[in-house]
Amino acid sequence: MDSLPDQRIEALPGATRKAAYEKIGLICLGRSKGVYSEHQIAKKAGFGGAEAMHHQLKTWGLTSLLPLEKQSEAPKSKAADPDPGQKPRSSSQPEEVPDTSTAAELFNEALDGLARAIEDLEDLSQVYQGKRFAATYTFESIFLVRRSDYSEETWQYLSEQYGRDPNVESFYVYSSEHPLGAGPYPPRDLVALIAAYALSGRPMEPLVEVLYPGYSQEDFDEVKELLSETKPQKDRRDGLLRTAQQFAAAVYGRKLGKGAPPREVVVADHWLACHITERREAGTPD
Repeated sequence: MDSLPDQRIEALPGATRKAAYEKIGLICLGRSKGVYSEHQIAKKAGFGGAEAMHHQLKTWGLTSLLPLEKQSEAPKSKAADPDPGQKPRSSSQPEEVPDTSTAAELFNEALDGLARAIEDLEDLSQVYQGKRFAATYTFESIFLVRRSDYSEETWQYLSEQYGRDPNVESFYVYSSEHPLGAGPYPPRDLVALIAAYALSGRPMEPLVEVLYPGYSQEDFDEVKELLSETKPQKDRRDGLLRTAQQFAAAVYGRKLGKGAPPREVVVADHWLACHITERREAGTPD
């Protein structure tokens, strides 16, 4: 096969990627036993046979998991090759990264906020006019207007607008509409929900269908580019996914800086490195 579809494992949706990792684990486990044939390993990992397993590994970009005689037949992936002009980076001693579970409560708070934003969607109305999104929440509420919070001129104006006695120190206002302002982008809560959906690896087409029923293929292609493109592509800014990766690294205090970032280590290579380290620590000779 001359070319393979773009289904590298790191680009798969969340649930599909998890299932792929589980299959890889079963393949590595079967290989480590040293007693199973390729066909038996394929069956244990949930493939129809050895050829189907080998083809899938190629598609995922995991040619290092192929038998040696098959690796020479696999097409080279341009995405996996380092830039010819890029100098290899020297290795360094590993640094401990803070325990991610310590942020669990903060993540849960953020999820609670997103859940509340979802509940409020039924009260949100939007229009698009003059290249701006104008949004308003519509629900009954009551709030206190205090004279001390305003200048005398503004207080007189508010009293007149709401039909209240300007000589009182405060009065209550009942409202059913809460404008959120207008701007070139949707409200922030909605931006957060859309970004969270996209970054979760869910398919984008169903979301675009409900929020933009009249979209064209060109429109959808632009959405995909804005999600996954990187600067070398079309000399444009990074997409949402790459920007989110850079942001996450910065939160850890690991800014990449200028220049090409280190080449990503594919799952199979990482798995193999961990296995080698484990066996060396157990005293197994090279």
